[in-house]
Amino acid sequence: MLENASVSSGTVALFHGPQGCGKTLAAEAVAYELGRTIREISASDLLLRCFSGISGAAISASKWLSSFFASARESGSVIVVMGAEVFISADVQKAYFSSRANGSTTSFGIIDRFVQQIRQYTGVTIL
Repeated sequence: MLENASVSSGTVALFHGPQGCGKTLAAEAVAYELGRTIREISASDLLLRCFSGISGAAISASKWLSSFFASARESGSVIVVMGAEVFISADVQKAYFSSRANGSTTSFGIIDRFVQQIRQYTGVTIL
């Protein structure tokens, strides 16, 4: 299966299961088989960077995110997004769509940039 994975065009995989079922171990196995390093990013940490209450936090988070993906691109790492389910939680979705309806793009724009970075990443991303 892994020999058919096209790393040059970007591959996104969604691992689903209860805590402790081996999702992280499976991600490590994928990286090992591909001969790549792993770069982990926590979805909740990303959101906390935006809502820290510090002025300019969303801009800082955006720069950090761009830097993270640039570094992963350089090293050809497998990106593992820990806790991606936070993006689909009812509370986050409600706040996200509410802020977009009100024309606010500062805080939740990071989610758009995060999705864009994943789409543009030419390596392997595991959610």
